Amino acid sequence: MLEGMNLIRARHHLLAAAGAAAVLMIIHSAPGQTLPPNTINIERWPQDVPCRVLKKYPDGTWEITVPYILYYTPHRSTKFKNVRVTAYWNRKCRGQTN
Repeated sequence: MLEGMNLIRARHHLLAAAGAAAVLMIIHSAPGQTLPPNTINIERWPQDVPCRVLKKYPDGTWEITVPYILYYTPHRSTKFKNVRVTAYWNRKCRGQTN
């Protein structure tokens, strides 16, 4: 009985190692993602968004005009309207936007 359990454990560890190796091969062989040179990294939302990359429209919509990375995810230009972040940018970026 004990020998059978050891065999099952050994097989389980072998499968786990093979799975990990497969994942590493996929990650290693995936082509590198290239980002535009003007991409900004936002670590603290919305504080790290510089006013120089924001555009405010007459209807109150705010747009981040450059590509950015937020929570390890790349994003293109994004528009926001009538949300908490727009009130924050109204205070922070008064007179400093495009």
